[in-house]
Amino acid sequence: MSADPSRPDPDARRPLTRGDTVAVLGAGTMASRMIPHLRRAGFQLRLYNRTRARLDGLAQYAAAVCATPGEAARGAHAVLSMVADDEASRSVWLGADGALAAARPGTLAVECSTLSAGWTASWADACLDRSLAPVDAPVTGSTPRASDGSLIMFAGGSAAALDAAGPLFAAFTERVFALGPVGAGGRFKLVNNMLAGSFLVALGEALAMVGPLGLDPGQALEILSEFGWAGGVASGKGPAMRDDTHTDVSCRLALLAKDLGYAADLAHQAGLELPVASAAGDRLAEAVSAGFGELDMSAVSAGVLRGGRR
Repeated sequence: MSADPSRPDPDARRPLTRGDTVAVLGAGTMASRMIPHLRRAGFQLRLYNRTRARLDGLAQYAAAVCATPGEAARGAHAVLSMVADDEASRSVWLGADGALAAARPGTLAVECSTLSAGWTASWADACLDRSLAPVDAPVTGSTPRASDGSLIMFAGGSAAALDAAGPLFAAFTERVFALGPVGAGGRFKLVNNMLAGSFLVALGEALAMVGPLGLDPGQALEILSEFGWAGGVASGKGPAMRDDTHTDVSCRLALLAKDLGYAADLAHQAGLELPVASAAGDRLAEAVSAGFGELDMSAVSAGVLRGGRR
């Protein structure tokens, strides 16, 4: 479930400071919004993304745009990854010309992606084998908080590594929750997203009931947003569900479905049966299969819940 806590972390050095070099692996929806904040905090950035064209608009923030993860990591004080899933994380860290082999001993290895518990444990062990200091540090807040630098972070790692990474995290977060040894941050992120996905599916089904019951959708959404039990998700995602418009993407539906799949695997490993979360995961997977995966996660209300297809 996590790296062996009896194994000492490498010396995480002093806390990162302005002028230190940070390799950023990934330039997707979240990373592309985090990169400007890192540069404004004074870090020298070495950027890598599998699709080079995605870095075109970010080159102004980079000390170097790199062809491989290894090139980005070489000589960096910290390596930060923000990618889609286990496969992408494994590729940037352990693939051909990966970051792990190129990073020097003592480097901070920071994984901000939402990943399975099994892969996170394997990644952390691989970091320790190379004398790197691993921190798993997934974030929540989607694109609005990424844009204004106020993400909420769930971090797992040694006290030394978390202290060293503190100035890095301060560049793009509002608050960091230290949850335990490496792996704890990712496990909590899966709990968090399991609840978020369950709320989202339930809201879609609630709004699907409104019309057939002869109720006004706009009024129902107003009430749910202001007074309902799930007011945050109703106010944030309800208008898109009501209007069936899901192109303003804060988090792709496919990514949330992936997260609930990882959470289901984690629950199974813990011997837990979670029927509500399981049903929500099935709903999200059905929406992805129906062709809505690249749209915002609000699109779970489309197609599957309304009987249509993309």
